[in-house]
Amino acid sequence: MNEVEKRRIKLLQEVRKNYSEKNSPPAIHPRYNSTYHSLYQNDDEQIAPRSTFLLRLIIAALIFAFVFVIDYNKEEIANISSQTIVNEIQKTLFGQ
Repeated sequence: MNEVEKRRIKLLQEVRKNYSEKNSPPAIHPRYNSTYHSLYQNDDEQIAPRSTFLLRLIIAALIFAFVFVIDYNKEEIANISSQTIVNEIQKTLFGQ
């Protein structure tokens, strides 16, 4: 087998790989796209669970802003001051 034949075989394999119907779904109407994927989804293509990081970050930022405003205005809400919150956090973290 000479170099030309090797090159032809390699090109043929690449064409088969690129135009194979195994890699892409058949032409279907967009309305039925989700139904098709839910029926014929491979194990490799499973949808990853959605992350809740952004939600947790927003909640943490809101709590921080709330405590900051309480401390800045020297207010007490339900007989709890910012110093009480700090003391409870220190008890939890350092076991005092």
